[in-house]
Amino acid sequence: METKAAEQKQLQSVEETEADSIGTSHALDKIVTPDPKCISVIHVDSASTASTSAHCGIVVESTVEPDQKTTILISHVNQTDTHAGEYFGATLYTYKRSPGEQFEYQHLLKNIKDGYPAQTMKICEGDELVLIGYKFTPELEHTEVLNNFLHHVIVDGKSRFCLVLKSSGHEFWYETCAILTPNHDVPDHDLPPKVTNPKFGPAKSIILLPKKIIFSIQGSMEYMFIDKTGIQGVPMTQPRLYVNMTRKLSFNPWKFTAALSGMDGQSYVHIDGQRNIVISDKSNRTFFGYTKIGDDYRFYVDGKSSILY
Repeated sequence: METKAAEQKQLQSVEETEADSIGTSHALDKIVTPDPKCISVIHVDSASTASTSAHCGIVVESTVEPDQKTTILISHVNQTDTHAGEYFGATLYTYKRSPGEQFEYQHLLKNIKDGYPAQTMKICEGDELVLIGYKFTPELEHTEVLNNFLHHVIVDGKSRFCLVLKSSGHEFWYETCAILTPNHDVPDHDLPPKVTNPKFGPAKSIILLPKKIIFSIQGSMEYMFIDKTGIQGVPMTQPRLYVNMTRKLSFNPWKFTAALSGMDGQSYVHIDGQRNIVISDKSNRTFFGYTKIGDDYRFYVDGKSSILY
């Protein structure tokens, strides 16, 4: 699902209308219709290791050694098999977070070099990498992040890429986008790529690629299943069925919300004007706030947490 589309498609501002509420602590084999007087939540367990958070970034003192650090390389349209890649002009420092943290990894960009793309794109020493295109890096291992740079940041004079970073020492997230062009100003010299058509500013909201998550219904021996008939519970004796969880990430302030849909990719959970749980299409999906403690997810709207049984 990765693309090399224009910047507005890579990092698009999302203007979704969020519904008022949804919920049940049990996914039933029929449409769940809340009492209109109740504001409710979905409350489920998860068999997956997906993670969520209301905040990104932990304070890492400069004296703390990273678990891994590697010079970042990017692809050059003219590179040969003997040339591993161009220098981006930064080193990736990866810290593995302690058990219980909302995300497993923190990736900082350090050793920013003068004249290279990282500096020209206004990345500063110690800024925390959050996104490469649609890839949410706190969920990626060190090697995965390096591979995303190497395979998706291409020096060819036409491919635009975008990064989102958290400014070091500040609760501010910014996006920086550019096209990298081979530099042939001095023949027979290996010069850093030119940064053309740069864009820099506060990070916009973005919808991430869906995650397939297997939910078990709390207090039951059933998996959650969503289709056009509603939210259902399917016995665990059947093959595991997943739910698509599409997350929307907003910045300044940092906020995660999520929409839930079925395996068909067309049945989205929505709350109508009477606060009934209904199944709708993508254009009417509801984005819920959510928390995750251990393997337990709680979905809500507008901070309301009354549970409908």
